[in-house]
Amino acid sequence: MNATDALANLGSTLEELDSRLSNVETGVKEAHEEITASNATSATHSTLTVTGPTSTNVVEGYTHEKLQDVIDLTDAGHSPMLVGASGSGKTTITKQVATALGLKYYYTGAILEASVLLGYNGPDGSLAVRTLLREAWEHGGLFAFDEVDDSAPEALIPFNAMLGGMDEASFPDGMIKRHADFHAIASGNTYGKGADRIYVGRTQLDGTFTDRFAVVDIDYDEALETNLAPNDVWTKQVQNWRHSMDELGIRHIISPRASIAGGDMIDRGKERAQAAEWFVWKGLDPQQVDKIKAHSSARAMRAA
Repeated sequence: MNATDALANLGSTLEELDSRLSNVETGVKEAHEEITASNATSATHSTLTVTGPTSTNVVEGYTHEKLQDVIDLTDAGHSPMLVGASGSGKTTITKQVATALGLKYYYTGAILEASVLLGYNGPDGSLAVRTLLREAWEHGGLFAFDEVDDSAPEALIPFNAMLGGMDEASFPDGMIKRHADFHAIASGNTYGKGADRIYVGRTQLDGTFTDRFAVVDIDYDEALETNLAPNDVWTKQVQNWRHSMDELGIRHIISPRASIAGGDMIDRGKERAQAAEWFVWKGLDPQQVDKIKAHSSARAMRAA
């Protein structure tokens, strides 16, 4: 084969590759348009109105697909435990439940000592520190206990007793009656059975504690993610990487925070590769990054 024929063959090959790439891009665009249209019906900027016996409350904005379930459980007096990956929207759900039910919102994270929940007395024997749990218990409100599976199990014993239907609870300054509008929601990354290969710092919680809750799985709501993130093309890429990561069984977290924060920085002029390093890969082994990218590209080609 002479040089002229070789160049002709090379040109033909490049044209074929360009045509295939164009088809892939078209397929990805069409798939994205279909997903966007689907998302418009599944996660819309609507108004959620909750009518109670004495008031009507409105939750405005995008909401997770499980929000109504959590509202219903909480309103019925069954304390939910929201279990989901980092960035799945658990904390936002608890805030929206408080709004929906017209409750004051109290929040705490993981604890190591019971005094963080109960408070403690001063040298004179009077109560020196009132806690958020005390405020919610005595005066009503929604107590959101986040990262509960990162807490010391022994520190949860008083809270465990409070969820058992008690009308009174023991605080350092005496027995305090439970307010009729006290509600509690716990949330964590695990089911309280101990650490796993991603959430290695989580503790095993006592079975009597977890038995107090109605467990609600909070998955990534990609319709909600697409509506919240500022850059649709970037969000679709992040979601494709996430699916490939899961299908490959690679231990890593690619949460909607990557779509939201990464999209924000791209819209501010940063390169996608830089956004990916900051918010998606975060030090993941380069070989695993390459595997995810290759798998994601293959998925896109199959979709085309």
